[in-house]
Amino acid sequence: MVMTITRRRFAQLAAWLAVSGLGLQRALADSPPTSSAQPSAPAQPVRWSDASAPIPVTSDDPMWGERAAPITLVVYGNYQCPFTRKLSETLEDVKKKYGPKKLRVIWKHNPLDMHKRAKPAAIAAEVMRAKGGGRAFFAWTKLAFDNQKDLSDPNFAAWALQSGVPLKVFSDTLGKPSIASKVARDMAEAKAAGVRGTPHSFINGISATGAQTLEKLVALIDDELPKALALKVNPDRVYLHRCNANVQLTAATPQPPPPRPRQPILKKSGG
Repeated sequence: MVMTITRRRFAQLAAWLAVSGLGLQRALADSPPTSSAQPSAPAQPVRWSDASAPIPVTSDDPMWGERAAPITLVVYGNYQCPFTRKLSETLEDVKKKYGPKKLRVIWKHNPLDMHKRAKPAAIAAEVMRAKGGGRAFFAWTKLAFDNQKDLSDPNFAAWALQSGVPLKVFSDTLGKPSIASKVARDMAEAKAAGVRGTPHSFINGISATGAQTLEKLVALIDDELPKALALKVNPDRVYLHRCNANVQLTAATPQPPPPRPRQPILKKSGG
């Protein structure tokens, strides 16, 4: 369901912000100066695509780190999931350890039906990416996880202001079909990749389910990093090669058979 903000709702949000101490005048004053009434859009990033990879990523995905980093960690997350919040905290330590030249982190949305505020939050986050880029997206995401128990519409707007996107830009973009379709595309990709819950991560295509510990993520990255660095291809092609290789290896590895159901023990009747 696509969220929309009417003019009346916009006025209500403005009033709420004024009461909360943020103030609409302050919000407008903090907007970047422009030659017209509309704020200027952020500089357009260079377009790129690894859409042909088994775990597709493109410049339409929010990204931390450099495009040519040898390790790509894709996270399918859910803003209302406590395990996704826990993983997001762990990823901050992973980022510090490897830095943006060795590691890039890409976020994908996979809101679950059981979490009623997860999809509205994902749509709001996509507005941040579209209008503020990766920096605004991840700043908003941190605020959302820090306040996970109150994923409300007014908070979405307040966090947008704090993360650098003016209120009117946020509200005008929220209901655009392209925003909701990006979330739907992420969800379809998650299903195609076998993702069933959140969080679910892929390290150059290597599956890692749940809120992985720092030690586990470091072990996976340290095992994959030399293989990625050894490739004799352009750096921006490393992910495509390693993702294909890792996914094919996983598919070719025999999986253990499911456990056989236990048969009931029949007691002999006395006779």
